[in-house]
Amino acid sequence: MEVVDSAIWFARDNAVAFVTTAGAGGLAFALALATCFNRLGALPPGAKVEDHLVEVAIWGVLLAALFLGRGLGHWAVVERLSASLRGETRTPEACWAAALKNPGAALFLAGVPGMAQWAGFLAIWPGLAFMNRWSGALPAAVFEKLEPARALRRSRDLMAGSNNAMAVWGFLFVAWVILFVNVLFAGAMLPDFLRGFFGINLPRFEQAVSPGNGLFIAVAIVFTWAACDALRAVAFAILYLNARIEREGGDLQSRLEAFRSGRRAGVASYKAPAAEPQEATHA
Repeated sequence: MEVVDSAIWFARDNAVAFVTTAGAGGLAFALALATCFNRLGALPPGAKVEDHLVEVAIWGVLLAALFLGRGLGHWAVVERLSASLRGETRTPEACWAAALKNPGAALFLAGVPGMAQWAGFLAIWPGLAFMNRWSGALPAAVFEKLEPARALRRSRDLMAGSNNAMAVWGFLFVAWVILFVNVLFAGAMLPDFLRGFFGINLPRFEQAVSPGNGLFIAVAIVFTWAACDALRAVAFAILYLNARIEREGGDLQSRLEAFRSGRRAGVASYKAPAAEPQEATHA
């Protein structure tokens, strides 16, 4: 709960950076994916894929580009977290610039383990437990400047034997349910609010945001998934730091509490251990 609480706090106090990095990348990918499935599902019965190769190719290129953007967004938000823990302030543009220096690593480390985690979530256990071993690969690459293969091994070593990742997923699921219910509730109440306080009656809008509208449900799922996917990136970065400090010394909780209370001096004194000795140890 401490990990998820810290992730939510970070997202709240860095709202602009959170939304413009991991949030925007995940939302764009999710919206495009949902639109693609809706478009292809609306093809006439008996239609052949061969007759729509150009459209399929365009969708493929677009989804690939947006998937890369999602990976870069996750890398950028972890860069922001890394700077925050050092007591520094980095603009979203600077975080994106850092991510763009490692497009291949960002795509692989945010794409493969992250999407595999969501797939493992559908399998509940042991699929999710198995994939959680690599959940710290992206933060390991950002914090310790490791290559993708070494970052995966580093994450595996740190997460081995820990059940904290499963607990984080439990709290993330609760957060997703709460956010999804709030979106549906807001959609149901907004027309009544406009009509009661401003005398504005919008029947078509009321029908569009009705919980009985399948399209609105789909948009709500896409929105809440994108928000929780971005929150997942931050939560597992904090979990990686927690696992690293538990094994190698230090106290992350006191640092986070110092950062929350604004005592920047205490956070700024933190210096991450040099990557080279760790690379040699975990090679």
